[in-house]
Amino acid sequence: LANVNSSTVSRVVNNSKNYKISEKVRRRVLKIMSELDYEPTSYAQSTKTGHSNNLAIILHNLERDFSSLTNSVVWASFCRHASQRGYATIFYPLEDESLDDQIVRRIRARSADGYVIGGPLIGKKTLEEIIQKNIPAVSYVSDNVQNADKLEKICCYYIDNTFVFNHLLS
Repeated sequence: LANVNSSTVSRVVNNSKNYKISEKVRRRVLKIMSELDYEPTSYAQSTKTGHSNNLAIILHNLERDFSSLTNSVVWASFCRHASQRGYATIFYPLEDESLDDQIVRRIRARSADGYVIGGPLIGKKTLEEIIQKNIPAVSYVSDNVQNADKLEKICCYYIDNTFVFNHLLS
């Protein structure tokens, strides 16, 4: 549509400073992007940047964790803070160890930039993968999280999302 190479479009989208693109070409590409309501996919951007702009919350029991007023306020606040910082929130249920392999595959696929352990159970493989890949993670519950002695712990009753985000996004 703009009669330019796809790499030129990519450089315009990513505001690349390494290549000279004439202002005329830049405007033409941006105009067409605007007309088409084009937004780059998060997957395409993550392959270039190495960041997914997702934060994952691993919960032991989704129904229980959303049914209490305290927990729903905690998770709603977390999601709001994530969104304000340009991050999406993904919830992974880990109701038993059988889901451990699924979460490990998602970690390996770099589906999230940081993890919050929101329940008393974290799979041994999940924890090992988080530690091995040096992915930021915190435990939101208490000291009784199994296998999580290497995670930063904060109590959900004294929630400080600034602390959480500083740790996860550092």
